Amino acid sequence: ALRTLATHEPLDLALVVRGGGASADLSAFNDESVVRAIFGFPVPVVTGIGHETDTSLADLAADLRAPTPSAAAERASPDVSEVQNRISSIKRAMLMGMRGRIEADSARLKNLTANLTHATPKPSLSAENIEAVGIRMGAVLRAHFSTQSANLDHLDAQLSALNPATTLSRGYAVVEHLGQHRGVVRSIRDVTAGNRIAVSVRDGSFWAEVN
Repeated sequence: ALRTLATHEPLDLALVVRGGGASADLSAFNDESVVRAIFGFPVPVVTGIGHETDTSLADLAADLRAPTPSAAAERASPDVSEVQNRISSIKRAMLMGMRGRIEADSARLKNLTANLTHATPKPSLSAENIEAVGIRMGAVLRAHFSTQSANLDHLDAQLSALNPATTLSRGYAVVEHLGQHRGVVRSIRDVTAGNRIAVSVRDGSFWAEVN
């Protein structure tokens, strides 16, 4: 299964998890072929096998071990605020880089203009050189801006996809525990009869009790 998964692109991360069971069922995750496949996987691997007290060779070969499948999913999901901070940093770096590039090219153009103004040969040739430099500068700046703009659009799309409000607007809901062990309900096994839960939807939230 891991070999098949490795052929899929683009692939940023792989999760190897097991949905419960006895400790004796961990033998498959101690198999040499499985351990080698995880160790040699082309992208980082996060394992969530068994319970907190269970450790397999697959866990040791992985890039990150989580105690449970739900914990593996949480650790593999990027934090929205972290993505927002990254986008802000990239925006600032883009603006600083473009400003520096424009200032450097402007200074270079001024120097070329001054040199050509004081040059004695063929004034018409000097004007042609100035025009050619201006055209090249414009092309370079447009290409640079286009590349950075595409990168920014990609990051904005990532942020929008990770925004919980976007998911809720498509008709989904977020269910959370209200008891002592607060947290997002990711599986039917996370709740039992009598548990109080909070359900968030697109236009608000409400409380409920599991029957």
